Amino acid sequence: MIALVVLALLTQASAGALYINGVRADEPPAVTLEGVTVRIDAGGNIFIDAPRYNVQVVSAAPAPVVAARPATAAPLTWYLVSEDQASVGGAVDVYVNGAYVRRLQSGQSQVLVDLSSFVRPGPNTVKFAPVSPASRGELGAYIGGANGSGSTLRIDAPSVTWRAGMSLTSQEYTFVVP
Repeated sequence: MIALVVLALLTQASAGALYINGVRADEPPAVTLEGVTVRIDAGGNIFIDAPRYNVQVVSAAPAPVVAARPATAAPLTWYLVSEDQASVGGAVDVYVNGAYVRRLQSGQSQVLVDLSSFVRPGPNTVKFAPVSPASRGELGAYIGGANGSGSTLRIDAPSVTWRAGMSLTSQEYTFVVP
């Protein structure tokens, strides 16, 4: 039943993307999800919250840092990727160019967010606004341009690397999209 609902929603919201537990799933496998909540935002993005299911981004080993690419080889898509280093109780809201993107929380599975609808050519600002500090461990995030191939997403050189633990304060960064 849910698979039919998702298919119908994808047809109606073809301008948006599909996210399962915060992970973008452009080409979801044939799957039946039960006991889920489905919401659609104003941009036509479909979010499926499936607490009984584990959705992960599978990636290769970290790539070595490479020299900056010429402007003609600009990445196709910009991403936010979260990282949780055993943090407890931490939460931060992420904004790009003043627009709310999402909340990152302790204990969350890795979050992968396509920032295409938030970034623009030239300078862009990302703000990490504290909601609650972690009582232990560290929350982190990377923002960078990537060209995905198959089920692998590789950010060679993140434009923003953010970390916060017990002293969570509001932080802003600027990155440039060619």
